[in-house]
Amino acid sequence: MLCVSIVALLLFSSAFTGNGISPSVGHYAPRFSVGSEDTSVSLEDCRGKYVVLSFWTAADARSRLRCKKMTSVVDRINSLQTDAEEKVCFVAVNFDRSYELFREIVRRDNLDDDTQFYVEGEVAGRLRRDYDLDSGYNTFLINPEGRIEAVNPSSDYLTQNLSL
Repeated sequence: MLCVSIVALLLFSSAFTGNGISPSVGHYAPRFSVGSEDTSVSLEDCRGKYVVLSFWTAADARSRLRCKKMTSVVDRINSLQTDAEEKVCFVAVNFDRSYELFREIVRRDNLDDDTQFYVEGEVAGRLRRDYDLDSGYNTFLINPEGRIEAVNPSSDYLTQNLSL
């Protein structure tokens, strides 16, 4: 009986850790807000659009390459829009050890300053926890209603599903 009680307690308590939002397909995306000296963006700012939210660091080559690829895919999708408004909001969040390293990678990879955000401290900790980034720097496709539609979508997936 004691073992059953302990297991039940562990299951119950784990269901309420963090913010109670799971960063998986079908669930609402955890809210975020990131900024730089020039601009800021939050999930609420992108409501009504698809959001490609990419987390990366220079030390994780896969995430860095994915971010660069997603940048070009989203630019291509948005360039196909007949009206002036973009269909997809791209937000890239960087966790490098220094702002200077982040700026150098943005420059070398020719990334758009308006979509790239460096985070540290409390903001970085909250994003790591909310998006479960200890298990990898992922990219999330969030639909216009705020639900996660895909984790690490391929460029083909984005092109096929967002070029409507």
